[in-house]
Amino acid sequence: MAARRSPLRGGVADVCAELVSFPQLLTHPNLRVDVVLCAEDHVRGPEPIVRRGRRRDPGQRRLSAVLDTVTVVQPSDLLALLPAALAEPFTTRDVATAMKLPAVLARQVVYCLRESGVLAAAGRAGRAPAYARVA
Repeated sequence: MAARRSPLRGGVADVCAELVSFPQLLTHPNLRVDVVLCAEDHVRGPEPIVRRGRRRDPGQRRLSAVLDTVTVVQPSDLLALLPAALAEPFTTRDVATAMKLPAVLARQVVYCLRESGVLAAAGRAGRAPAYARVA
């Protein structure tokens, strides 16, 4: 039986979903965030355990490979995630299409970059707020 591949694909930009809680902390000189991108195997047992109407998967997760490690020391390290071909000023929709991200995650990326001081508001593009990189 062949292994079923998960449709979930993570990336470094997914860390911004967790950094939304404290984006100003990225400017602290003693903070370093290491993002480790991993591949894992999920080995399942023959049949899930059902107790009190709840299904519990007795499987195990095993680390199969470490794909990449990205270190974020300064907010400019996160700014490097934005494509260089992104024309300024840009909206969160432009970021979502350029990085091939869902709109919610693109908004979280832009929020983290704006609150850490590497992006600034640059007016509006229609009804959407526009942003530009800070030199």
